[in-house]
Amino acid sequence: MRCRLAWPASELETRIVTSAPEAIPEIETASGRRLDYIVFGLARSGTTGVTRYLNAVPEIYCGVELFKPSEDHSALYVPECLINVPDTEATKAKVRISREKLERDGDRIQAYGNKTPEYFYNLATVLSQLEKKRGIFCYRNIRDVARSYSTRAQNVNDNWHPGRLGVYVVADAILLYRALSRLDQDADILVVPYNALDEDWQPVMESASRFLLPDVQPTFTDEVVQEAADRKKIAKSKDQAALTALEEDALSRIDVEGIHQLLNRPEPFRLNQVRGEIKEIVRKMPKAPLKIVREIIDAHDSAPARDFFRTYKRRSRFALPQRGTANA
Repeated sequence: MRCRLAWPASELETRIVTSAPEAIPEIETASGRRLDYIVFGLARSGTTGVTRYLNAVPEIYCGVELFKPSEDHSALYVPECLINVPDTEATKAKVRISREKLERDGDRIQAYGNKTPEYFYNLATVLSQLEKKRGIFCYRNIRDVARSYSTRAQNVNDNWHPGRLGVYVVADAILLYRALSRLDQDADILVVPYNALDEDWQPVMESASRFLLPDVQPTFTDEVVQEAADRKKIAKSKDQAALTALEEDALSRIDVEGIHQLLNRPEPFRLNQVRGEIKEIVRKMPKAPLKIVREIIDAHDSAPARDFFRTYKRRSRFALPQRGTANA
């Protein structure tokens, strides 16, 4: 049974903007239905593009970082949780996307999800709190991700932290693949390779859509698809930063090429197909990602990266062992 809004979609934005939380009209729900899926992966790995294309399918909703990995997703009921997201200066653009989608497609929506790249910090817990343990993992070559991190960090007009350089991709990659290797067998994860999405988005996203709604033949809203294409064109026009000795040192600590050979496929596939190989990759990775990053930053005396260290440690705390353990 689907969740349906208790008012016409055309009235949605007016009611959201003018109603206090306690005054929002009653919403018909499917017995406390929770989110159906999540989208995650290293930042700069195509999660935003996947989200745009999912939202181009009328029957699929994907929020844009509306919820953090630390939030109790078992208490997030759809569609109420999507309507009641606080509209602050930091979240207004993401909330606008959510409202536009709900207003446009209303009760046609059959699958509700949310994209937050860092879900892997608390992956097993979040998956256990969904309707089903279902997620879309966006994969991109770790070297390209590191270059993208540093490109944004060097842009003074970007809200990306100037110390969040490519060195932190290595810590994130260790935490990501460790989380993937520890998932239960019943966790249903679709891997969406970045290169496949970049080469021809439509068959890739048709597969992703059918993963979420097997009985629905996906069609894509032209307006949303065009917006995604425009943003992709802008992104490709920007020069990428060269990797520094700091990043090269960090990347040398993990098997970047081995991971790429395993996951860089021409079409989406289930994570369970490569579970054993991922476990082996993780076995060879450094056990203490924060320690490794700290040592590399100190060795290269990178003041910007050092300034971001405390923030990174706080953000990733759910994925790290408690203080005093060997793997911190």
